[in-house]
Amino acid sequence: MLDSRGKSSSATGARVELIADEGVDLKNGPSSGWVRYGGTLGGFVDLGESERVISLSFSTLLADPIGHRPVPFTELVTLGGPGMMPGFRAGRLVDRSAAVATVRYSWPIWVWLNGSLQVATGNVFGARFEGF
Repeated sequence: MLDSRGKSSSATGARVELIADEGVDLKNGPSSGWVRYGGTLGGFVDLGESERVISLSFSTLLADPIGHRPVPFTELVTLGGPGMMPGFRAGRLVDRSAAVATVRYSWPIWVWLNGSLQVATGNVFGARFEGF
């Protein structure tokens, strides 16, 4: 993760975050693994330096098999729940890849209490965004 805002999440700047993880099915041999990877690119603007921040971010996630076996269902890309696009129930959107765009506005309410309003659009797709 690289964030030009430093420790302050309420400043103007940009953020790049990359993720990757690998899994292997030990029962079926080394040719039955998978890898999940993706990234997020975001821009943030502090409106009038009053900690009222509007942001725009784009995220992608992919899951690919390493061997000849498919990626297990539980390891596919999932949207909804506590992750991206929380307006959907967990596991509502599942497939091999996903793309999401999010606009968020946050503002201070009181000490240690912030408000947040966000709108996200996105979907899941086949292997490597097939059907985008």
